[in-house]
Amino acid sequence: MSLRYITICGLCLVGVSWSTLPAAAVQLMYQPPTMSAVADNLRRIGGAKGQASRGLSRGDGSGQKALNLDLVRALTQGKGSQLKAPTKIKAPDYVVPIAPTHTGLSGESAPTLYVYFSSPWPQPVRLTLTAEGEWTQLLRAEIPGPGKAGWLPIRLVDHGVRLQPGVRYDWVVTLVDLSSSERSADSVASASVIYQPWPEDIQARIRAAAQPSASVYAAAGYFYDAIHVLSQGTRTERSARAALLSQVDLPMVADYDKRRG
Repeated sequence: MSLRYITICGLCLVGVSWSTLPAAAVQLMYQPPTMSAVADNLRRIGGAKGQASRGLSRGDGSGQKALNLDLVRALTQGKGSQLKAPTKIKAPDYVVPIAPTHTGLSGESAPTLYVYFSSPWPQPVRLTLTAEGEWTQLLRAEIPGPGKAGWLPIRLVDHGVRLQPGVRYDWVVTLVDLSSSERSADSVASASVIYQPWPEDIQARIRAAAQPSASVYAAAGYFYDAIHVLSQGTRTERSARAALLSQVDLPMVADYDKRRG
């Protein structure tokens, strides 16, 4: 089973016209939180550009350096001399965590995480959530894989998980191959999140709005909340979501939303 992996760096802050009301256009611009210094960049694995990142080296998206999951499985399980034939199930070419390259913020203690799959994955998907500096996983759960290409939402509240404020958590998505005699332990995509309660001025703006505003969240650096508001399914929201994805260097996923109109 071969996957192409890529990591992304850099941000392109572009003004985007977005309207939640028929008569008004709102500028949707993501402003990274001030804590996102260079040292915090490259927290995301999986995305759109061929630059190395933490962990195993990923391919450049052209297929020339595709990650061989069977080789990785053998090495990580101490069985480098017992390589098996590649699994027959075709994995998606791209599995992308919907997150900025740096640690993203959420004002929700149990945010919804999103993952993009370039094609269906008929087997389970494993999610692990670990606080930085901890060995014990806060969450290890298997959920059904997506039956079609697109976005897979993962609601932490459904798993009874609440994040502690100010703690960085790494979340990792793994493909579980039930057709193999050994369960896969190969990291497919990962990103990080910090639960940081909204400051009072943001709460006041949210209360004053008739509905949650992605532009307010994005401008304040709350990427996970902005993307969640824009993931409710209307054409206008998909268009704005594509623009936001482009700002965090996820053009491949943005193109998916653009094609859907």
